Amino acid sequence: GQWQHATYNGGAFDNSTENLYLFGASLRYDFNRFLSADVGYALDYYDSDIAFRGYTRNRVHIGLTATY
Repeated sequence: GQWQHATYNGGAFDNSTENLYLFGASLRYDFNRFLSADVGYALDYYDSDIAFRGYTRNRVHIGLTATY
């Protein structure tokens, strides 16, 4: 996970704050030494005092890896 905080100093958005929260988790399973699969999830949450700048994003990934 990760958290970032920002405060604007001066300009049109003086004293406005923004926070970005990131979280992710993944799992991997090795079938053997040549083949593995993984699945993961990531959440990005951006909170802002400035109108229309905040968002939430959810991402899922699924993968298969073959090596030789």
